[in-house]
Amino acid sequence: MQFITSIQISFLKQTFNEEKNMARPKTKLNLTPDQNEYLQSIVRSREIPHSRVQRAQIILKAAAGDNNKKISQDLGLCEVT
Repeated sequence: MQFITSIQISFLKQTFNEEKNMARPKTKLNLTPDQNEYLQSIVRSREIPHSRVQRAQIILKAAAGDNNKKISQDLGLCEVT
């Protein structure tokens, strides 16, 4: 039977924690002009629920290349949102 040393256990824990905390690479979000215009119309609307307006704002900012932290700060949202 093979024994695992405390150094190996420490290394395994560190590796697991690093993988767990690693962010996925950001996927480029490309909107067509029609999609962009549709989302802009949602943002300008005064009749659409605020939650939908926020989602449209998030998508537009992500398409503009903003990262999640900047988007959440600009819109006053929790970064997890």
